[in-house]
Amino acid sequence: MSSNDIFNVSSTCIDDFLGQYSSTDGFCSPNCVNSQIINATYVNSLSDSQAVQSTCTDVCYTSGNLGTAKYRQYGSVNNAACGLSNHGFTSNYDAPTQQDIIAASTFACVKNSNDDYCGDLLTQNNINAHNPVAGQQCPTGSNLTWFANLGCCVGTYSFAYSAGYLSRTSYDPGYSLADGGSNTCGVTFDYTVCGSSPISVTTISATTVLSGITNASFAASSVQNDFKTAIANVSGNNISSSDIHITSYSNVGRRSNALNVAYQMSVTDSSIASAISSNLADTAAITSALVATGSSDFASVTATSSSSSSTTTGGSSQTGRYSGFGYGQIAGIAGGLSFGCLMIGILAYGFTGNK
Repeated sequence: MSSNDIFNVSSTCIDDFLGQYSSTDGFCSPNCVNSQIINATYVNSLSDSQAVQSTCTDVCYTSGNLGTAKYRQYGSVNNAACGLSNHGFTSNYDAPTQQDIIAASTFACVKNSNDDYCGDLLTQNNINAHNPVAGQQCPTGSNLTWFANLGCCVGTYSFAYSAGYLSRTSYDPGYSLADGGSNTCGVTFDYTVCGSSPISVTTISATTVLSGITNASFAASSVQNDFKTAIANVSGNNISSSDIHITSYSNVGRRSNALNVAYQMSVTDSSIASAISSNLADTAAITSALVATGSSDFASVTATSSSSSSTTTGGSSQTGRYSGFGYGQIAGIAGGLSFGCLMIGILAYGFTGNK
């Protein structure tokens, strides 16, 4: 009797399900059976920060076993033959590839230049603790310093969200201080992705000079949103306004009606980055796109110059790590892991007909 006969479902579904308990690269491997993070009591006794650090250095996590196991599980969930399709792990993919799963699984373990795990920093509790208090536009003192020290974690997580590798229900680090933070709160965010990111990403840094608009007018969020819409249209290549981050804007010399506007966007294809940079050099196209937004603030604006450069970072060899589900879920898996490994062995024995 085959596995397909027993469960009356696709053998692919059964293979994927059983595969996550593999004794070589799944939950039942020695690396995971002896893992501290697969011990529910241990994980639940840790703070959020300790849990991230413990997971990122745990042998089950770093060896690739946990990532492979979870890929198999989500592979089954997204297989139409299993009757459970359209339950994608990531927001932009109905059937994630192994690369998608691995990418989503590793962002928590990316580190910034201060050797801090981004997964430690960008927890909702941390954000709430450092956000501006009621009645303040900007955080102050050590709270403002905390935002400034996020470093490349800002770019890494912003990219992860826009690319669909992480859910928007998590914290978007640029949200609290918004784009143009250097003009409002004195913090300049750099949206370049960390070098330890699992995905190789090219960040385009551009500066466009606008004539015919004041600093005060551009400070309005609606005007900045229109600017990003125009730049997205000129960029092409499926760039949306939400992919564009304004990092600063300032007067050109002593002129009060001309601005240098600096902004960044990230893509995973360096050839696309090259095409976007070429498009952004077309000042006539930028001018037309700004006017086309219908904003009265851009009705008489002219883009007089525009330049950009690209930086490629990331693509480290952090394969197989998995932090895309909560530590509580790891703990939940742990409770039945020993029994599950035993039962999977019995089932596998039965499937072979060795009775």
